[in-house]
Amino acid sequence: MIRVYTQATQGHSWLQRYQGYPPVLACILGFTATGLIPGISAAGATPEDRKYTAI
Repeated sequence: MIRVYTQATQGHSWLQRYQGYPPVLACILGFTATGLIPGISAAGATPEDRKYTAI
């Protein structure tokens, strides 16, 4: 099952265009509030920075 959480119009348009094609790449991104706890991650200098660093 594929779900679109943001940019719904653009996401559903893309899904319709490529429906029936075999997948070539799957890129799954995720984020949790845990990464915002100070000192828990080296991904960014501050919790705010971690919102925009590579996941």
